[in-house]
Amino acid sequence: MKKGDTISFVRDSDQYGGGFILEGNKVRGQMQTCTIRIRKEDGNMVHFLAACASDIMASNIQFSARVIDDNTIARIFPGMGDELSIKYSRCQN
Repeated sequence: MKKGDTISFVRDSDQYGGGFILEGNKVRGQMQTCTIRIRKEDGNMVHFLAACASDIMASNIQFSARVIDDNTIARIFPGMGDELSIKYSRCQN
């Protein structure tokens, strides 16, 4: 949901699937916020190392995404290949 310059999750959005909001080097999910520390592009793959924090703990997370088109990415899990991936599409709102 976009209200002015602010983007946020709509109420109960977690009932309809996962998602995230990417703003610069910040990635916000329903339960945690991450700051991207390292980003490396390799063709249509982008590899990230991020420092993440939730209400319970802080951790470093490594993840990769394959760019499918301007509005779609697939999160690839390290060591699992393309067999295990989750597709995300940009909201048009």
